[in-house]
Amino acid sequence: MYLMGRRRYLTFLVPSFVLILQLEPGLADSEGINMGTHSAKEVLMRQFVRNIDSINNDLKVNSGSFIINPTAFHRFLTKRVSPHWNAKSTMRALLGKSVFDNLSLNERESLAKELERTWRRYAHEGIKHYSGQEFLVRDVSINQKGDRGWVKILIASKLLPDIFIDLLVKKDLGEDWNVVDIRFKGITYVSVRKNAFREVVAKRSASALEAQLFDKNQTYFFELCNRTSWKGLPPC
Repeated sequence: MYLMGRRRYLTFLVPSFVLILQLEPGLADSEGINMGTHSAKEVLMRQFVRNIDSINNDLKVNSGSFIINPTAFHRFLTKRVSPHWNAKSTMRALLGKSVFDNLSLNERESLAKELERTWRRYAHEGIKHYSGQEFLVRDVSINQKGDRGWVKILIASKLLPDIFIDLLVKKDLGEDWNVVDIRFKGITYVSVRKNAFREVVAKRSASALEAQLFDKNQTYFFELCNRTSWKGLPPC
């Protein structure tokens, strides 16, 4: 997999994983981390090692099929990736807490749905660059409250130097840890996209932002599916 711009590279690794609210001081390093959260860190580590191992195994066996069959890759994303990403929290960070929370329930749900579809588009664009890279969990850290953390992922390749990315994760009461943003070389997805998203909502509306995302996604998947025999099956 070759770097197709930082955004595409980030979104390929965990395409439907995506800075919830503002980064809490000291979260990404040892400062501010409560050592009493050791057991919680173990839970977080186990969850992501298990999930990343499943992604690695599936890609190794089925990447060839995923490249030519968008429906098979769609099923992979639905099974292996989507359940571990909180798209609504990502959209809340992109628009800002006050703006997002003032939207109707239907607007919030629709925007989150289209954001997830956007990341699926990135993933379909990126899968053809997969060439046996392995994703390994190298470290985790959790804030003092125990509801936010970072997961450091190593992308090991035989052709390229090792690359590290960080997943910002959150844990709601009674739920597993979910990804809400990705950081590569100090840059997060939310920091790259938030100004453009907020400008559309401020100058036009939330519906206009949803329509803008929908049009881009619809055009991409229409062209993708026209080149295959899987018309009528998701994502076609």
